[in-house]
Amino acid sequence: MSDPPPDTPAPDNQAQQPPPPTPAPTSFLQAMAELNRQYPPSQPTAGPSGQSSAAGGAMSPIRPLPLTSVQSAPARPANPAPTPQQYMEVASKVTAHHMKNWEAHHMAPEEFQHFRQLTKSQIQRVRELEARLEQQLPNPELRTEQELFIRRMEYRIYFPRTFRINDLPTEIMDNIFRYIVWTSGDQVTSVRWRMWLTWVCQHWRSIALADTTLWNAIWFRDPPNYERSLLFFERAGHSAIDIRIDDTKARPMTLQDMSKLVDKLFVKLSNIRLLVIVVQDWDPALVVLNGLRRVATENLPMIMERFELHRDGSPYVQVGTGYHPEVYARPIPLFGGASVPTFNYLSLNGIHIDWKNSILRNLTTLDMRRMPLERAPNLAGFRSLLQNCPLLKKLIMDGAGPKWVQDPASGRLPPVLLPELQVLVLGDFSMTYGCFLFSHLAVPKVIDLTLINLFGDDFSPFFDLMRNSMPLVKILTIFTAKVTLTPPAKAAAIKWLASMPQVTYLRLGNVEKPFLDLFVSDDKFRRLTDNSPPPKKIVCPKIAYLEYQNIDTPLVADWLRARKSINVPLKKVYLPPSMAATFNREKFLLLMSMLDRGGTVQVLLPNNKPPEEEALAA
Repeated sequence: MSDPPPDTPAPDNQAQQPPPPTPAPTSFLQAMAELNRQYPPSQPTAGPSGQSSAAGGAMSPIRPLPLTSVQSAPARPANPAPTPQQYMEVASKVTAHHMKNWEAHHMAPEEFQHFRQLTKSQIQRVRELEARLEQQLPNPELRTEQELFIRRMEYRIYFPRTFRINDLPTEIMDNIFRYIVWTSGDQVTSVRWRMWLTWVCQHWRSIALADTTLWNAIWFRDPPNYERSLLFFERAGHSAIDIRIDDTKARPMTLQDMSKLVDKLFVKLSNIRLLVIVVQDWDPALVVLNGLRRVATENLPMIMERFELHRDGSPYVQVGTGYHPEVYARPIPLFGGASVPTFNYLSLNGIHIDWKNSILRNLTTLDMRRMPLERAPNLAGFRSLLQNCPLLKKLIMDGAGPKWVQDPASGRLPPVLLPELQVLVLGDFSMTYGCFLFSHLAVPKVIDLTLINLFGDDFSPFFDLMRNSMPLVKILTIFTAKVTLTPPAKAAAIKWLASMPQVTYLRLGNVEKPFLDLFVSDDKFRRLTDNSPPPKKIVCPKIAYLEYQNIDTPLVADWLRARKSINVPLKKVYLPPSMAATFNREKFLLLMSMLDRGGTVQVLLPNNKPPEEEALAA
């Protein structure tokens, strides 16, 4: 979809005037009646606030729906109330019915008064239904809720027809447009909505084009000439600009593609606040680093806060024809070695820089992934980098870290204190390197800990080193733990987990039964059974939420049952859509029966964080 050129006049919507629409028919309740025939209503259960769980107010957000709301005892209510999805289906029918013959146009005074009166009658009816619902609490009638839902929907359709939005001052229109663009939820929708705003009429178009902040978030995902993205880039003017560039394995960017794009974008390099680039090959990634040398060579003023460069191709291997090995042997300093005072977020994945000559201070996020150790910062430089970032809140080292120094003297260095660090991610390391790395970190305030790809026979030294080092961890993530739990390793792992009593949200992926058993073991390091005496100390007693993937569901159900048997049942289980698609009713009921009373199983959409995790992180 492309934007019409700026000199294209807005469509003339004044030519046709369809006949005035008929008043809202009461037959809309037929839509609900149809649903009620399919799903006969039962008396809904009042929630904590006294409102029915089926309440569908138009202004109330529809939250993620549990796949089943079955408690552990009865399998399912015989006549469940309509679900949020079914309310959304009715809302679509209501909207389609009222909008199918509507075209935007200047209304005659009679038509304007007709819709104004219709809006007033809807408001009056909504208030009557709200009062009736209030009187019915705590056991509201489902039919009242349903009619209230429909009346609110109709009000939202009629009201904008008489609202004189074009009489609002320009600054208020600007704010409205910004709310529209910034609340779109995803980049694709944001692009579509920004273009739609310019297509409504000439008045809206002039307001939208004059506001540079509507265009300053740009995602380069259009075809390689990037016509649409570069148009947005031009419209952003001299505002602070946020840029994301992606290529794909099917259409990787070449050196020439990136060179042309960098030449166009870096004309406004001083205005770029955020720059995120994902490419497949070395050549375009190195073009970006080389282009950033202009900060030093031209002494450019900068406002950049965040820079991410991800190379998704083969790890550690340089491929491509644009750069020769001798150039690869000379790493490029970030920003050509210049200092950028606003800069606080660095993420490098599959690419490295000249660490010695890069000025990195006061970072809040340091993200290093997939780096060969010979291209990593040396130990002294790494420790200096951390010491220069006392406000660091997030540290990710996945297949990356400082150069490994096997000199015993390095182990006697005091760890670097990171007093503000809250998120720590460690991944793809051997036990020996993990001990070396962690021995240089003091992270007492971490609340979100992730371990990825643990492989080896005996991780007990690593578990011993981490014990009592992060007592405030609330969110624990472990992906792919293939460690042999010998008796010493099992004892060390249990003591480590027991030293994090605040863990509330547990995320697991691709772990096996021996690792799960660590959370249901006693102080003698034995797995508890239903006949076991109560443990003196429960491992992570506050775990209430589990998110899992790539683990057999019967194994998870057995683990949930074991936690329940020691009086620490979980409240909720989250599944990815890929796993939920393979579930049948029996699997859901099995998991539900192992949860605390009122517990639920929910699907977690990709890139979404559950509210419980967000609350814990806050």
